[in-house]
This record gives sequence, structure tokens and C-alpha cells, in this order.
Amino acid sequence: PARSLQNSRYYEAKKQLAMWVNNQRNKGTTIREERKKRLDSIGFTWKLRATPISVDWEVRFQELVDCKQVHGNCDVSQGYKANKALGI
Repeated sequence: PARSLQNSRYYEAKKQLAMWVNNQRNKGTTIREERKKRLDSIGFTWKLRATPISVDWEVRFQELVDCKQVHGNCDVSQGYKANKALGI
């Protein structure tokens, strides 16, 4: 169906954006100053908070399973509102 195709394009675009954002974070000090300033000007987050070590791997795995049941995939964006810790 057309809606399914539209959704898959949306998620693919989000996935590619997430990869680009991650790449910017990983460049660290090698990113050009102009680009860093532009990202800073929009409130770009350079370091994400780490998931607490106390959270068991099995807990996160089950949360991912639950997410897949709801959305039909494991494409969790960093801003996943239903479970922000899972998207980090």
C-alpha cells in the first residue's frame, strides 16, 4: 500500500539523519569550526548521557522487543518518546 511505502521512506530518512548526526558527534575535534558553530547555534547535543550501568541488558532487550511489536521494526531514534533511554 502507498501508506506503507510512505512510512518506510520516512523511517529511512530518519535513519539516515540519525547516522549523519552520530557521525558529527564522532568527528569530535576534527570537525571544522564553522560547522561546529552552526550546530551549536541550533542547540546540538555533542555528548549523550550514558545509559546507567545498573540497567540490565535483558531489560533493554525486552524494551526493544516491545518497541518492535508496536512499530514493526527496531529502528529506534534517539528521541524515541515512548522510551527515551532506549533511544540513546
